Amino acid sequence: MRAILPRPSSAASPKGCYATKSLGRGLPHIPINHLSCTVGENVSIVPDAGISAALVYRYFSFYGQRRLYATMAGVMGFGIPGSIAVALREPRKKVICLVGDGGFMMTGFDLAIAVEKKLPICIFLANNRSLGPIYFHQEKHYPGGAHATALPGPDFKALAESFGCTALRIESEEDIANVATQALKVEGPVLVEVNTSLTILRK
Repeated sequence: MRAILPRPSSAASPKGCYATKSLGRGLPHIPINHLSCTVGENVSIVPDAGISAALVYRYFSFYGQRRLYATMAGVMGFGIPGSIAVALREPRKKVICLVGDGGFMMTGFDLAIAVEKKLPICIFLANNRSLGPIYFHQEKHYPGGAHATALPGPDFKALAESFGCTALRIESEEDIANVATQALKVEGPVLVEVNTSLTILRK
């Protein structure tokens, strides 16, 4: 596995933060910016495919020892097993995984390995109850014809807890700082379910 180290965006400050007013409001990207501002350099970022990856590329600034591990082909389901591999390879670094509900439901049961080995993985799961990128592509090419993209998934917080994993939830922007801080202090694996929606992504 090879790390990708992109150049930091010229829109970011030296500390890796974007001006909040330039982001607008909405849960998908604000947590990414918050993490970029607060996690320091000793971190590896592992995004899944789709919206999760796009938000990392746009709103997370890379510099120093920060590393990005991502797929070249946009393969859904990479996030959880990928973050486990990175954590095993870099045991002294915090690993942050960004994944959507669709990607998690493909390989999320690998969470059992992270729990067994007490790996320092912080998973931020954006739950918009949809295969978001597929929905938007369908709407673009066939307006009003989106099909088979809704995901009536489980309670991800409860699911993670059933594995013995610490689990938290972000319901609003006001929760972000406190919940993210709690999550980053957990020594083993932790899952943070971020409740969001396709409506926010359209803005």
